Amino acid sequence: MVTLTSYPIYPFSPSYQTVKGLYNAAFPPEERPPYLLASLFALQSQVNFLAYYDKNVFAGFAYTVRTTQGIFVFLLAVNDEVRSKGYGSAMLRTIAEQAKGLPLVLCIEPMEETASNYDQRLRRLAFYEKNGFRRQYRLFHELNEVYEIVATTDGIDYQKLAKELNRTSLGLLKIRIT
Repeated sequence: MVTLTSYPIYPFSPSYQTVKGLYNAAFPPEERPPYLLASLFALQSQVNFLAYYDKNVFAGFAYTVRTTQGIFVFLLAVNDEVRSKGYGSAMLRTIAEQAKGLPLVLCIEPMEETASNYDQRLRRLAFYEKNGFRRQYRLFHELNEVYEIVATTDGIDYQKLAKELNRTSLGLLKIRIT
């Protein structure tokens, strides 16, 4: 089993540039806030922006927000050089351990059969299901983007979650959940 160590990402932290490279490579511009803004939001106590390492091997990063409804995983990315070696699952296990019983919630691209990357979307869903997530059949709207929500439990108050996430982003992301 993989054991990871995490380090916070703030402007000028040692892993800042390493994470920035993966951040920009893993997500298209329309699916991520500006990197500097994300790292500044991480100065809030309920936000964790963490780089994960297995000894000296950079495994990836996660950007999470603690709410009363659970831990919302805004971004999760695994370093391409170590993909398919258990690091994504190890990162999710670490986040779950730190959540101390709170459910984990995250968004994936909707399961649209007409999408050009539909097979990739199915593989991502299978990965999250293998790690204890279930489809919630709810949509997460962020600015002009729409995602599908998966979570480790049912019974989450999604309107309250959206309100708390908007507060954390200072209302810049205009989040709503339907």
